[in-house]
Amino acid sequence: MSTPVLGRNARLLKGGAAIGYGKNISVKASAEIIKAYSMDALTPAVTGAGKQSFTWSMERLYTDDTYIALLLAGTQFDLIFAPEGTPTNGNYET
Repeated sequence: MSTPVLGRNARLLKGGAAIGYGKNISVKASAEIIKAYSMDALTPAVTGAGKQSFTWSMERLYTDDTYIALLLAGTQFDLIFAPEGTPTNGNYET
């Protein structure tokens, strides 16, 4: 696996070791809205978040075929948004 530097903005880690690099990453969250009404009101008495889901996409993923197969099979990985040269043991969004 090559280590691209230009345009890279995330590292894909498995067991603390970098196994892939990506760029142009997008993460989206969505949740159902639960509304409970009382018998004497037109507006909901209580609202809250229901089932939540998260999706992500990456324009370019630099990794080898072994890890692509695991990723497509649903294996969980840590995705760290960190530029070149920063340590992987800091406080990052994962």
